[in-house]
This record gives sequence, C-alpha cells and structure tokens, in this order.
Amino acid sequence: MRNSKGFTLVELMVVVAIIGILTAVAIPYYNNYKRTACDQAALTDLYNVKAAVQKKLTDDLLSSTGVVATDDASVSKAVDAVLADTTGKYGFPGATAKCGVTLTNSNGVVTATAAGGTDQGIRGWTLNMAGGGEPAPVASGGSGKPIEPKPIEPKPPIAIEPPSVLRPQVTLPVEPAQPY
Repeated sequence: MRNSKGFTLVELMVVVAIIGILTAVAIPYYNNYKRTACDQAALTDLYNVKAAVQKKLTDDLLSSTGVVATDDASVSKAVDAVLADTTGKYGFPGATAKCGVTLTNSNGVVTATAAGGTDQGIRGWTLNMAGGGEPAPVASGGSGKPIEPKPIEPKPPIAIEPPSVLRPQVTLPVEPAQPY
C-alpha cells in the first residue's frame, strides 16, 4: 500500500478553478458598489455644503443689523467662503477625499462630481443654492447641465366589456349550528 499525503493535482486545479470563478463574479459587483458609494458621497457632500451655506447666511444675518440679501451673488459669495474654509467653521469639513469628490461653484449653482463615481450615466450632482430644490444628476460626458426628466405619458384606459350573459345568483340555505 502506498502512503498518500497531500492533494492530487486534479484536486488543486478544481479548487483554483472555483476560486477563479468566484473572483470573476465578485469583482464587478464590488467595483459597482464602490462607484455607487462614491456617487452617493458626492451627493452627501452637496447636502453638507447646502447646510453650511445656510449656516453661513444665518451667521451673516445675526451679525449684521440689516437684512442679508439672498440673491444669487450673495449666495455665491457664501458658497465660495464655505468651499474655501478648511477649518470646518460652518460644519463642512471638506469634500470626500477617498472618492475624489470635487465641488465647483458657478453663480450659486454647486456641482459635485466624484472621480470614482458611477459610470452608469451619472457624472455628478448639481444644486442651485439660491433657488433651493433638490439636487439633479448631471449626465456623464455632458456639458455639466442637469439631466432633464422625461415626462410620464399617461396610459390609455383599459376598456372593460360587460359580460354577455348574466348568471343568476344562487344562494345556498344555511342550516343553524347544532349544539354539542
């Protein structure tokens, strides 16, 4: 009798093949998960900038004797001040560095893009700080303008025809329950 120790070559090849198949399936899911997480990090940074700008405008209002203007120019200055602040004075510590999020201001409209963001048609998010509203996705490879939502067309009503023959209702007699 032979003294067998260890694994055969076929057993090792089967294990390597199984590991290879699992890796080939798992890596695309993991990459998509990372891209989606980075895209959401850009959106979160955009909301954080919005809150910081509101705090800055409130602080300006409380420190002044008059009314602070909320026109596009003053909001744009507040956005620039928040983005330039590295101390987190207004509650925004900076963009998410792990995902390479960059924030740009164009007359009070802030665009957040993630270098590691999703390649599923979204390049980033844009939000008008002066006009309010919700962030809009920016198309990948586009000009930086928000994606216009497609109008939903109503479906035509479904025609229901009445039955051609009406059946009479049949009721069965119900017997009273018998006590035990």
